[in-house]
Amino acid sequence: MAQSTNRTVAATRTDTVPAGARVRHFDELDESAQQLVLEAANGQLTNTASVSGLRSGDIVVFTDYYRVH
Repeated sequence: MAQSTNRTVAATRTDTVPAGARVRHFDELDESAQQLVLEAANGQLTNTASVSGLRSGDIVVFTDYYRVH
């Protein structure tokens, strides 16, 4: 069974998707990860320790692209 780890992450809007980046779609994310993206989409600075399933460098497709770091 795979382990899920929680770590501090943030998300910011980006215009580019680096080659090799893992791309996730909003509807595939759990509720805490969706909340992070919604806050970023609303222009809020986001930083939370309760998001699982996202890792640094991921790109989330929502109304724009959001890079997780």
